[in-house]
Amino acid sequence: MRWFFVVATLAVVPLGGAAVVQQALSPVSGSARARYFEVKPGTGVAEVAHNLERAGLIRRAWAFRWYVRWRGEDRAIKAGLYALAPRLGVPGVVGVLVEGQDLGQRVTVPEGWTVTKLVERLNAQMPGTGGALKRLVQQPQA
Repeated sequence: MRWFFVVATLAVVPLGGAAVVQQALSPVSGSARARYFEVKPGTGVAEVAHNLERAGLIRRAWAFRWYVRWRGEDRAIKAGLYALAPRLGVPGVVGVLVEGQDLGQRVTVPEGWTVTKLVERLNAQMPGTGGALKRLVQQPQA
C-alpha cells in the first residue's frame, strides 16, 4: 500500500507542476488590443519580466524568466518600444522581444528645417507624433 502512494505521488507531482507552468505561460486574455511596452537598454530579464506582469501582458514574471533562460534567450532581448497584446502569452512576447520588432523609427531631418516644418511632416507621415515632438522642444526635460 505504501508503494502505491509513492508511485502515485511520483506520477501526480510532475503532472501538477507541468499544469502550473502551462497555465503561467498561457495568454492573460484573448484580447488583441495592443499595449505599448518599452524595454530600455541595459534592462535585465528580471526587470522586464516584472514590468510585463505589472502591465498585464503576462501572467507570472517567474514563468517569463524561466522560459527565456530555458530557451537560452536571456541575453537576446532587444531594447525598444513594442506593441504587445495580452493574447500573446509568454512564448509570443519572448518572440517579439527577441526578434526586436520594435515600433521605433528613424527620422532624418533635412538641414535648415524648422521645428514647425518637421512637426507638419511627422504628422503627415505618422499622425499624432508631431505634437509630442513640439512639446518636447518647447519644454525639454532636465
